[in-house]
Amino acid sequence: MGLGKTLQAIALLATRRGSGPHLVVCPTSVIGNWRRELGRFAPDLCVVVYHGAGRALPDDVSDAPVVLTSYSVLRTDTEDLTAVAWDCVVFDEAQQVKNPTSLAAKPPLDCLRR
Repeated sequence: MGLGKTLQAIALLATRRGSGPHLVVCPTSVIGNWRRELGRFAPDLCVVVYHGAGRALPDDVSDAPVVLTSYSVLRTDTEDLTAVAWDCVVFDEAQQVKNPTSLAAKPPLDCLRR
């Protein structure tokens, strides 16, 4: 909608640098946009895209302050993603999980609520 929500979220993540890793969950179609916007507005943040066939989280996730992933990967890689103590979790296009009976709203979302 062009209201600057992505930029506000990036500003929050940038100001919480050093507080722990951050997870951004978004539709697959906007992962590239998030990566570009993070590079543009917070170029000093290390960004890891956790998506695709050969995906792997770094050994020390705190070395990668921002991890981008999709709702589908969140569902399939529950164990790997819930093993991390995320400082902030941002859900972009949250209508994906707005309906509590939808597949996207099922666990692991419950596991991320700590």
